[in-house]
Amino acid sequence: MSSRKIITNAFNLSALSLNFLSLNVHASIDCSALEQWQTGQTHVAGDQVQAYEASWWTQANPVENAGDYKDWKILGAFDNAVIKMKFP
Repeated sequence: MSSRKIITNAFNLSALSLNFLSLNVHASIDCSALEQWQTGQTHVAGDQVQAYEASWWTQANPVENAGDYKDWKILGAFDNAVIKMKFP
């Protein structure tokens, strides 16, 4: 195999790999069945309210306490009755 063909194949493979890495996947979750977060209500790990999931036992407001290493994990952007999720 010539060195030019090897380089061309390597370039094509790297371009194809880069294309897959930059692909955004979108999914929607119907959150109409999820309850609204309310002050004073207790939640435990796995509980879901609107566009958030509790990381552990909490009474914290998900809007103010969501993100990495916080009380709530953001499930996605909330649009009407459907959560639109983006995966890297």
